[in-house]
Amino acid sequence: LFRSAMLVSQVHYDLALSLVRHSTLTSSTSSSTTPTEENKDDTTKQKEEAMHHVQKSLSLQIQYGTAPLSSPATIHSTTTNALTANSYLQEYDMLHKTLDLGHCIAMEQNDIDTGIQFYEEYCRVLLLLDVHRKHCCAKKETVGQHDENNDNAEKEEANEQEEVIDKKDDNEEVAQALYKLGHLYATKSDYTTALTKLEQAMSLLGDDDVVSFLSQQRTCCTQSPSFLTTKNKLRIQLLKSASDYYLQLSDTKSSLSMKSNLLVLQKQLFGNHHVCVASTYRCMSAVHMMVKKYEKARYCREEEVKIWRSIVKELLLQKEQDTITITTTKEEEEEEEGGVEDKGFIIKHPKGMTNHLGIGNVADARKALSCVLHDLGSLFENSLYEYEKAVTCYEEALVVEVSMLEELKKKKTNQETNKDASSEEQEFKTLSMKMRETKRKIGGVHYKKGDFSMALMTSFHDSVGSSSSSQPKSVLK
Repeated sequence: LFRSAMLVSQVHYDLALSLVRHSTLTSSTSSSTTPTEENKDDTTKQKEEAMHHVQKSLSLQIQYGTAPLSSPATIHSTTTNALTANSYLQEYDMLHKTLDLGHCIAMEQNDIDTGIQFYEEYCRVLLLLDVHRKHCCAKKETVGQHDENNDNAEKEEANEQEEVIDKKDDNEEVAQALYKLGHLYATKSDYTTALTKLEQAMSLLGDDDVVSFLSQQRTCCTQSPSFLTTKNKLRIQLLKSASDYYLQLSDTKSSLSMKSNLLVLQKQLFGNHHVCVASTYRCMSAVHMMVKKYEKARYCREEEVKIWRSIVKELLLQKEQDTITITTTKEEEEEEEGGVEDKGFIIKHPKGMTNHLGIGNVADARKALSCVLHDLGSLFENSLYEYEKAVTCYEEALVVEVSMLEELKKKKTNQETNKDASSEEQEFKTLSMKMRETKRKIGGVHYKKGDFSMALMTSFHDSVGSSSSSQPKSVLK
């Protein structure tokens, strides 16, 4: 009876999967043409029929299945031999596939509540499957430690388990599912439940205390992006989402705590100069602004400025190295080919900081630095009322913008073709407007200070910065 029920359950699952695939194919075909009401009705009916088969399959599995579904603790007392282990593994695997399919169908039908119910059960069964795998692996290792005088039955059982059991070292798959479940609850604005799911995911990854986890990571991997494993990516996603959900619940203290943990994790993974670290500092600054902690917001923004400065320096250094490489390559080609016409060559950027930073060129980094300096200047001007520091920040931003304009002029002069002339002209106009806006900001701060002559001169003068100093003194030194 058990085998027959499982066979019929498999048939229902296959039918549901076929109907889903057919409805997807039909909808994609009709999307290329004008979809009719008849096509829409057929797709809806197919999905409803697929859901019916999923429910039938699940009812048969639950009614006639033998694997324990109540608690992971019961697995240890019921798994007695390799045959039972194999049977349980197949049942859990079938259950979690069917629940996943039911969840997908419900979400396609825009039935979020049903989709969440399916995914709740999916996570629970996935956890049972993971516990069962680990229990069987532990039992196999125990059998393997016995003396060679153990009877052949135990050895055969251990060998059979080794073929059946798919080893897993951690609960990463379950944690990923819980993260997705938390996101589903967040779409319903149930942030409290969403945070509960994220906490469960963190505990499965061994992150009850994120700081203690980080203290175990002794090596900083600024030169090894491969250290960003799927588990570490998941940790980053969990901390980001948790911070956002706490903000939605107006719990800024907990949100900042999550951001702080995220910052520590990112520094361990990327070092101090990565774009992600700068982004986290910006988020922390925004949260501090929400709670009117201007001094802490200023500190976060200053740290972000430092990071972007270092990024610009590293990219400029990388650019110089690339230029040297290009020149050498070109000279070698001319020597070898006897001065023949240059047919062009491929520039291969070395695997260095440029690729690891995840930012394409110096111009992008300078734009980011300019924006952050403007933000910091606005913070000094409008929140802290420290006008001298505000002027310094705006003048530094102007210096960065002037360097960008010079670079753009060089590029325009050296350009042989006019393929991108229109886009570069637009970029030139945008940058010129940005510089005028920066000068007006400098003049506005001087006006607030009561220095009207300096306000007029800095707002409309062509030179960079004030007349008293061509190079602004850094507010961060």
